[in-house]
Amino acid sequence: IEGIERACRTEGYDMLVSHIIHNEHSSDDILEIIKQEQVAGVLLLATEMDEADLEIFKNLNVPVVLLDSYFKNEDFDSVLINNTRGAYQAVKHLIENGHTEIGCLESSKFINNFYYRYEGYKEALYDANLNINKQYSLLLEPTLEGAYRDMKEFLSDEDFMLPTAYFAFNDIIAFGAIRALKEQNIRVPEHVSIVGFDEMPFCEISSPRLTTVRVYKQYMGKTAISRLIEKISEQDEMKLKIEINTELIRRESVRDINKK
Repeated sequence: IEGIERACRTEGYDMLVSHIIHNEHSSDDILEIIKQEQVAGVLLLATEMDEADLEIFKNLNVPVVLLDSYFKNEDFDSVLINNTRGAYQAVKHLIENGHTEIGCLESSKFINNFYYRYEGYKEALYDANLNINKQYSLLLEPTLEGAYRDMKEFLSDEDFMLPTAYFAFNDIIAFGAIRALKEQNIRVPEHVSIVGFDEMPFCEISSPRLTTVRVYKQYMGKTAISRLIEKISEQDEMKLKIEINTELIRRESVRDINKK
């Protein structure tokens, strides 16, 4: 939001924030907002949207850009994280540290970005000639309490199998899982290594400090606004998919098991 606000101000545009609630706002509601406010363009924060949610935005008479998601069956401009590459970097880091039994802390709620993160996880294992062990993939609610509760339930199963490392779909899932692991005296990274995704502020102060994938959120917002203004001013009808690369931040939550 900060990146969006700053870019709008620099370009001489005002930002209007409208919260659209699923199943509560109709296409008429959205058209009325655009008409009343004389909106020049629409930037959709599409993180938790699905293809069906986009239907009402297809016939607007103003440019539309999606931020933080991409749908291969839809014809919109999109600015998003390079999710697949970021996940690939994270899992490759685990492999380089000697891990061959690598699980995935997935989300029980479908979010489009997570689909592409799983693709990166799979690609990294495939390129290293490692198999995916389905027993190491756990579905956790993508909230701190939910991930903690779900991980605790998995750990209570007498048939539970612990890999040497996990890639978590995001930092929130990672920290919920770590809390449950600690309660069972399973230490990170001594017993299991974990890499997150997002580089949330508490990654730097956690114990251990979390290795994670940094996302350049402000740059994403700035880029999305630049693209939207380009479409407004130049009436550009081309549709672009702009992926912003990530950076792996190495901290203490990964153990190098090559070192005996």
